[in-house]
Amino acid sequence: MTDSRRLLRRWWAWAAIVVILVGIGLNTPILNAGFSAWRPLGSDAELPTGFNPYIHRASGTRADPVNLIFRGASTEAVAQSVTRVLGWSDVPGSAMMFVRRDGQRISGRQFGLDLGGGTRLHLRVEAVGADEGQTFVLAAIHRDDWAGCGHVGGAFDEARDIVAQAFAAAGYHVTSVPLANTESGRHCDGSWTHGDGAATLIDLTPPG
Repeated sequence: MTDSRRLLRRWWAWAAIVVILVGIGLNTPILNAGFSAWRPLGSDAELPTGFNPYIHRASGTRADPVNLIFRGASTEAVAQSVTRVLGWSDVPGSAMMFVRRDGQRISGRQFGLDLGGGTRLHLRVEAVGADEGQTFVLAAIHRDDWAGCGHVGGAFDEARDIVAQAFAAAGYHVTSVPLANTESGRHCDGSWTHGDGAATLIDLTPPG
């Protein structure tokens, strides 16, 4: 075999390895987390975006977009505000993972509003303790529609806006922030849904 052929074969071997490694990364949500930089929101507030903008199933596959962020809160503080402002109750649902740079956090509380006919609004809130020093809590909300295989989530933007409008009407500072999390997610019935890539930031810090 000539030297040129040996070099060509070696080049193709390395190219194949690179393709395999890239493929593994693209299909592993934790490796391809899509972490972003901090974005300024004003003179006295910043939005930390050192998190994956999607929640993930127990298998590691990508599920819903993160489309709500509560600032200055713990999971229980968010739960109290959701109960007070929205009047929603705790509901059962599969636990999913929120992914940050410092690790994974399971959904701590889940809330819902029954719309009848097997349809509900469903909110998952990240598990963050009051003593952890975190400045924000992630959440993901959608509308569940019943299918033969279980609930199918969708209407991410409409459900988010319902919450945003309710908190704004209650006097909270509400801001829309871009996360660019518009990738479609596949559901048990084979359908695909996605959001518009924006999240609502709700500031729960006391005024003054």
